[in-house]
Amino acid sequence: MRSPWNSALPVGQYRFGGGVDLGAGSGKDPAFAKQPTIDDWRRWIAENLLRRCDPPTIIESMLHAGIDEPTARREVEAATNHPYLNAARQLGVGPGASPRAAGAKLAKRDWVLECYRRAARQAGSSGVVPRLAKLPRQQFLDEHYALSRPVVMTGAMEDWPAMTRWTPQYLKDRFSERSVSVQANRTSDANYEQNSERLRRQMPFGEFVDLVESVAESNDYYITANNAGTNREALKELWEDVVLFPEYLRSDDPANRGFFWYGPKGTITPLHHDLTNNFMAQVRGRKLVRLVAPYELPALYNNRHCSSRWAGGTTCALSTCRSR
Repeated sequence: MRSPWNSALPVGQYRFGGGVDLGAGSGKDPAFAKQPTIDDWRRWIAENLLRRCDPPTIIESMLHAGIDEPTARREVEAATNHPYLNAARQLGVGPGASPRAAGAKLAKRDWVLECYRRAARQAGSSGVVPRLAKLPRQQFLDEHYALSRPVVMTGAMEDWPAMTRWTPQYLKDRFSERSVSVQANRTSDANYEQNSERLRRQMPFGEFVDLVESVAESNDYYITANNAGTNREALKELWEDVVLFPEYLRSDDPANRGFFWYGPKGTITPLHHDLTNNFMAQVRGRKLVRLVAPYELPALYNNRHCSSRWAGGTTCALSTCRSR
């Protein structure tokens, strides 16, 4: 059985540019009504080869996307033998080390992860996130935090004043005139998360609350952790309504209380990994969270820092997040 990281990255979820035909283009895959450019395809081929995907599998994916076979074979062969790609395969090799050393280390890592993956998928709880009443500290540490095993804990926020206070009117009464940083016009940029700095806007918080509450569904504007630099001071009194899980979290760093998200139904955060383990606390609304187990790492896109090209749907309204 081929492991997922030795299979070609799915072309249907790979973000290409557009405008130039690479081959005959049969139009088999509707995701490529606008044919990707030559450089787009060559980048895709190189990424798959560096992941040690076998060339026939890469060619098969290209044929499925509408590229004619002679062109697909020619491009894959050219990439396989290109000195730039051969140099990339040797990145991280120290003086005197075997040219295969870096690849061997990566293959060993992938094999260990594959062993974890196969074992984990045999468990009856595979793919299930348990929903449990608030857990004692040691049980949470032993059964979830230390094992990187997610859990939904109910009743953990019953002592939060925010649960009853944080209505649109309350937020406006307290912070309406405060200037806050928001992400705006997100729908104008397919890479809205990576270009969040360019989409940053300042506006009165009361105006933002009215925007959120006046639409049924939108991904056009959102307050996220990317806006925390300005908003931490502007909305600092909000944290008086939050009880920061004293059973689980340190209390000696009051400046690092967490992050505040606020947006309408339909806001989306693309696939990414955080740099810490988090508590995500939902105050109002709902949020759909898609989780990927750590042992699936080699099967994921990672095009910049901790972000992926893929975006799935989420719905949320108002939440905070705190890192341990």
